[in-house]
Amino acid sequence: MYYECPFCGKRMTEDETVVFDDCVLCQTCLEQQTTFCDCCMERVWTSRARGDGYTTLCSSCYANNYATCSHCGILVHNDNVYYDDDTDAPYCEACFEKVKS
Repeated sequence: MYYECPFCGKRMTEDETVVFDDCVLCQTCLEQQTTFCDCCMERVWTSRARGDGYTTLCSSCYANNYATCSHCGILVHNDNVYYDDDTDAPYCEACFEKVKS
């Protein structure tokens, strides 16, 4: 039996396939289409990953541990996020100081 990679169309035997998220892929496409969450190290689809150019996160780690600054858009760990009492919007420290001054 042969399988076809849905991304590149490569024809593979069962021994050449990799299954991720119920999808049968070739090894090359697995490496190109997925990445690892820097927080929990789980493999995730690159298209579904959250974060910024420095930190890659799965949706769960982002929701539980991070916010995005409402002003500048950078990723901020929950330990360092500031919230505007009026709007409940998350801010990094620098933007929070600008907004509040």
